[in-house]
Amino acid sequence: MAHLQSQYEKEKASYIKDKKQENLRQRQKRFARDEIIDAALKLFQDRGYKHTTMQVIADEAGVGIATVFRLFGKKNAILAACIKNDLEDIFTRGWQCVLSPKNSPDETLCELLDVFLSILSKPSKNIDVPYQHWPSVVTGEPEIDATVKWADETAKLLIYGVMFEHNQHQKLKATFDIADMATNIFYIFNGHYINYLTDTNYALSELTGDIKRRVSLVVTPLINNQGS
Repeated sequence: MAHLQSQYEKEKASYIKDKKQENLRQRQKRFARDEIIDAALKLFQDRGYKHTTMQVIADEAGVGIATVFRLFGKKNAILAACIKNDLEDIFTRGWQCVLSPKNSPDETLCELLDVFLSILSKPSKNIDVPYQHWPSVVTGEPEIDATVKWADETAKLLIYGVMFEHNQHQKLKATFDIADMATNIFYIFNGHYINYLTDTNYALSELTGDIKRRVSLVVTPLINNQGS
């Protein structure tokens, strides 16, 4: 738990503080990456992932093919970057939930998990590939799997953050391990989500309702009604 708390406080401080201004070389590199990612995302959606080549991406982005290979190496790495862009936006909103909590832990958690579910409306979800994006199981594609692992850990950390922040205000009983509870809540979310991906009869409204019900069942007994 101490390790996770230290990691959480480090990431929280990093999120809160203003980012240092990038130097010109860094900005140019980021601009080139963004141009390639934006071009690839459009092509993946319009042509399909399978039918989009690195050369076509380079042409659409207005950069040389050598630049594309230097920055990404292969097409799967570009796809992973597209997914990660969407996830970074989601996790930024997730931090806002964590640091502006609702009155009760279960309310804040449900709001956070709703933010996670917004991945379903992100552009990267419309890319036709033979495997699902986050959250999902191992795909066997190193770049995708690395992104999924990073996303899993970030999601767990944000869930931990909800529990930690509420605990700081004595909203939770001190009879359980926050890190263990955060992991349990993540697996509640992930399990229902994977069921949604694999069961065509499982409606989105059912998914959100089931997640909120299960989270409430787990968290409500832990709420300290005497807390300030």
